[in-house]
Amino acid sequence: MTAAKADQYIPIKATTDAALAMGIINEIFANGWEDVDFLCDHTEAALLIKEDGSLLKMSDLGVEAAKGEPDPTTGEPTIIDPYVVWDEDANKAVVLDEAKKPAMTGVADVNGIAVKTTLDNLKATVAEYTPEKVEEITWVPATKLEEAVRLLADNAPSTLVTSSAG
Repeated sequence: MTAAKADQYIPIKATTDAALAMGIINEIFANGWEDVDFLCDHTEAALLIKEDGSLLKMSDLGVEAAKGEPDPTTGEPTIIDPYVVWDEDANKAVVLDEAKKPAMTGVADVNGIAVKTTLDNLKATVAEYTPEKVEEITWVPATKLEEAVRLLADNAPSTLVTSSAG
């Protein structure tokens, strides 16, 4: 039923939709079609990730975490330890909400701590999902993937709908 309402239907091998999604994201990045302003304004793409995979917090930079209102389930105070971005205007690490111009890519070190933005992390994660690799996994021809992503990029905003036939 979903396919009947679609402008384009791309059948894939069962259970490989995540690989297709990674390929779509990689193709968007490979062609520079990402909307950086949208990512900056509406996502956490500028947050910084440490080498161990955890997000950089102010306490990592020597700022003591604050105690907030008690947790209603435990009665214990909540811990306020905000996540960090690199503010290009201030040229320093700041709390996300305080950043005037968060760096979206290219941050490698904050106070001696190796980091990368979540956007750079995503780019690295999807890099192996080339159209050819996605074709091997999903059975979607590489040219079909490239064509579909081009249509998405040229006709923004677009919507992808997934459905199982069961």
